[in-house]
Amino acid sequence: MDYGTTYLVLAVVFGLFMAWGIGANDVANAMATSVGSKAITIKQAILIAAVFEFAGAVSVSYTHLTLPTKRIV
Repeated sequence: MDYGTTYLVLAVVFGLFMAWGIGANDVANAMATSVGSKAITIKQAILIAAVFEFAGAVSVSYTHLTLPTKRIV
């Protein structure tokens, strides 16, 4: 494996790790109030967070992938 591939793999690994950490922090901030006030249980919060984090990632990633092709080309 050459240096370029090594750097690419490391960048992807660290990028995924950072995205996971940032997402976990956002979910914790958003759900702490609801769980703390006992409006929902922890299991419900995890399910809600999983559904909406996945839906948001899919919808926003598609928008960001198609945006450069519309504006540049």
